[in-house]
Amino acid sequence: MKSRITIEVDFENRNLPVIQILSRESDDVRDNLIKSFLQSLQHTSRWAKFINKGVFTESEQTTHRWVISPLTPDELPNELDLLRATVIGLLENNNNPKFDEYRRVRLDLNTEAELSIRDSVNKVELLGASPLLTDAIILLDKARNLVADYIDQKKMLKSLSE
Repeated sequence: MKSRITIEVDFENRNLPVIQILSRESDDVRDNLIKSFLQSLQHTSRWAKFINKGVFTESEQTTHRWVISPLTPDELPNELDLLRATVIGLLENNNNPKFDEYRRVRLDLNTEAELSIRDSVNKVELLGASPLLTDAIILLDKARNLVADYIDQKKMLKSLSE
């Protein structure tokens, strides 16, 4: 195998971790899988989705499963609706500071309730594109933030009482 998939640090972008793919030609089936994945982007190389497929336990070890898949041009309208809903939510909540933004974006630190709401958003997105569905996603996102507020308040009160 001549291709490589690695997790690197992007020193030019605040030292954020990035997934890097180096694709090289060879007859190795793994190199061809990487080539096929990159070709499936259909010239939309900036667009992919990261989906949390849940948690499972194997040999007493908890594993979080993620899938990265390219967005096809047909999927872009739904993703654009989600992006709009997210931006609107951020703008509406801009004056309301969150207690622990870091915990909220780390799905492995989310509660089961928060993950369930995220899963509901994903299921609504699969229904298609519609202003009504965009409104539903916005409301689900507000619900997730309210649950997160509750969790964060509970954690803050617990830390104050210790």
